Amino acid sequence: FVRSVEESKLLTPLGGPMIVLSASGMMSGGRVLHHLMRVAPDRRSSIVVTGFQAAGTRGEALLAG
Repeated sequence: FVRSVEESKLLTPLGGPMIVLSASGMMSGGRVLHHLMRVAPDRRSSIVVTGFQAAGTRGEALLAG
């Protein structure tokens, strides 16, 4: 569990498997972007989107493939 942006960014270079729970949003900004850049290129990773993603947002584009 991390509270600050700085702590969150420290998780990015750790490597290895992990689960990241992020605040709701459209993936347009915030901490989730650091985590997406780390895990998205790895085909072994899964990104689970549990909330609504508005048209034209990064989250909607991710869901559309």
